[in-house]
Amino acid sequence: MGAILAGLCLAFLVPAAPASAHAALVSTTPEQGSVIGSSPTRVTLTFNEPVRVIPGKTQVIAPDGKRVNTGDPVASGGALSLDVRVADRPLGTYLVSYRIISADGHPLSGGFMFSVGAPSQTAPSALEDDPSVTVLMAVAKWIGYVGLMLTVGPLLFLAVLWPRRTPTRGPMRLVWIGLGLVGASTAGSFWLQAPYTSGAGPLDVSVAELREVALSSFGLWSAVRLAVLVAVVVLLQVRSPVRAPSRWRPAPGCSSAPVGRRCGVRRRRPRSRCGGHRSRWCCSARSGC
Repeated sequence: MGAILAGLCLAFLVPAAPASAHAALVSTTPEQGSVIGSSPTRVTLTFNEPVRVIPGKTQVIAPDGKRVNTGDPVASGGALSLDVRVADRPLGTYLVSYRIISADGHPLSGGFMFSVGAPSQTAPSALEDDPSVTVLMAVAKWIGYVGLMLTVGPLLFLAVLWPRRTPTRGPMRLVWIGLGLVGASTAGSFWLQAPYTSGAGPLDVSVAELREVALSSFGLWSAVRLAVLVAVVVLLQVRSPVRAPSRWRPAPGCSSAPVGRRCGVRRRRPRSRCGGHRSRWCCSARSGC
């Protein structure tokens, strides 16, 4: 039981978010306003002094309006580089927007554009996160917390305070509901991480985006949570603390006959007229009394 509770708690220790990036822009790769032949796999911004990243504030927007940078940029001195996945519709104009912190602590914002194949008729604009995705992410997180409480609380109560020989079906029902909520929260958070990263709506998700989530640190922690969840389910099936109510078992030598005939117990008949005497108890000779 202790191993089950420890595993559940450790699985929900989420690692800290990656650290941040910023300064005056000197050069970019691809060059600002250039037209290149194929989608880049990396975008680099070079500043005139060391910079620090602000998480989530530097992004590459594809011609279809989706964010295609995979995570936050990496700062190395005055250079800022972002890994970029291939967009679902790669041809057209890309927007790179950034907000960073320079060495003296002042923030700096800006952006530039480049095109793949040919410029788009309409250039993409800086993307804001869909508010519904942010709300759903928070809901999924709180569903996970509720599920964790419904799982850990009854298990602790069963292990420490629950009377022996008392049926445990009620608390274990709460445990199974809690495990279901934890699984739903983990799966929902995994799905929502794709539109949360791309800035699209909650249903605007592609297979490539889900693959990127699965290969990220978020996907790794989701897999760990699901693995712990499966292990807990298996342990509960093998060592289930459920105790059914005790049933009556006849003592040695007793039959399973009705109560009135068990172990030679004589059964009384209701008062009736028997031989003209109303106060007497009558018993049929065939009844075995």
